[in-house]
Amino acid sequence: VTILARCTADGNADIEKVEFAIDGKLVYTDSSVPYSYDWSTLESTEGEHAISATVFDSKGATAVAKITLVVDNDLSSGAKALAGTAAEAVKAKDFDKAANYAKRALKLEPTNVDASAALAAVYRSRGDFDKGIALLSSLTLPDSDTTIRQELIFQLIQKGDNSPNTEDFLKLASMASDIYKKVVEAKVIEAKKMQGDVTEKAIAAGDAYFGARMWDAAVKEYERAGSIDTAPLPITNRVILALISSGKSKEPFSLLNQLDRAKKGDDVTRALWGYYYMSVHQFSKASDYITPLLEKNVLPAMILATYLDLTTAKASKSRDIAAKAVAIAPDIADTQMLLAYTEKDPIDARHAFLNAIAINPTMPEAYALRAMQTLITKDTNRFQTADPMIEYAVKLDSKNTYAMMARTISYLLQKRSLEAEPIVLSLLDLDGTAADAHFAASILYQQLDKQIKVSQQVKAGNTADPERWGDLFVPKPTDFAMRVLRYRFAPIISPSTLYLTAKDQ
Repeated sequence: VTILARCTADGNADIEKVEFAIDGKLVYTDSSVPYSYDWSTLESTEGEHAISATVFDSKGATAVAKITLVVDNDLSSGAKALAGTAAEAVKAKDFDKAANYAKRALKLEPTNVDASAALAAVYRSRGDFDKGIALLSSLTLPDSDTTIRQELIFQLIQKGDNSPNTEDFLKLASMASDIYKKVVEAKVIEAKKMQGDVTEKAIAAGDAYFGARMWDAAVKEYERAGSIDTAPLPITNRVILALISSGKSKEPFSLLNQLDRAKKGDDVTRALWGYYYMSVHQFSKASDYITPLLEKNVLPAMILATYLDLTTAKASKSRDIAAKAVAIAPDIADTQMLLAYTEKDPIDARHAFLNAIAINPTMPEAYALRAMQTLITKDTNRFQTADPMIEYAVKLDSKNTYAMMARTISYLLQKRSLEAEPIVLSLLDLDGTAADAHFAASILYQQLDKQIKVSQQVKAGNTADPERWGDLFVPKPTDFAMRVLRYRFAPIISPSTLYLTAKDQ
């Protein structure tokens, strides 16, 4: 409530100040027009209060005005009802109202979780992440709570974006990752407590493990619903997705063939065929499976098509498909990563990156992407910014080929050949069908002055993908880095989005 005092001075005097008091206690002094006091009535008891304003002029004269007000903050409604109103106000983006009601609820019940969450959302809307994080961190949450923890993750990432350096950002991202693991644990526990349908339990637990990149655990949970001959198709498709995502090639290829022979596949299965061929860098075959699915708005196919178009420099088309995918599922890491790749404005791309890791802060691909985007700039501090991000990505998954390529590029740009060599050899072992892996090796061996190996790797790279590479000579490291960003992508596809369509918005 704003208490306003209007006053004038007699003669040649000037007004110096106005003092506001509640129940005879001085609470605020104002020395400029308008003379006012913003009274937070939650700090006062319910009931009648005497308000006074005393004006002082430059000649020592004073005057007092008094009013009586009754404070009634509807506390009789109870903390639960007030917190509910605050939550509804947050949904409506009426943050002033949300703060008002959340604070009322917290006066009655300082540990009320719903009110704290609403007030933390208010702080987030105002960019006051320190207050939001402090409030959420102070709560004693049941193991089953995932909503509050997800909000805390988001605020940690947003605070990290305002950090002065990469190291501080990664400390907060690491904290967010630890909390995310608790979210996953809670989801798994809840899934295993589910009653009834075995398939639903298997999907819930498997999807939770998948979100934490625990591929083997996810497959184990999915397989509780049966073998490929007995399990529902959405389960089998999830198993295939987990196997591809883990970097395996023989197992998903075998399962996909079994589904084809049994004529059990659906549009999602065909999209997964496309994903498999993308994972082994056979882009033409991938396109044959994915392109016919676009008219049906099959979300995983739309995600994959975006990356395929990027590999062929069809940036405009890729942005159009990405926009449609985002319209179907705007609040998932899969589509936010699409925007991180396709947004023309670097600021928009960064926002998409932050949104993606706020949803899932354990994705090494996201950190590696930001690092590679930094490496191709002319920023004199680009290595100091990118290298810690790469190291964190590798820490999250030491065998992630996208993170390995980012580390390779950084080493090659800095001519740290001896450090790059074991990474390149591992990359060739894990991802030998990728043309860029061979060209990375050619740059390495050129720096090490091993000319025979240079020629071998150039030839291998051209053989792997003559359409997109076909180089006669070893590319310069800076040119190579930019080409990798247009060639190597790490599609993020979550199992929960396999069957998501526009109708599910």
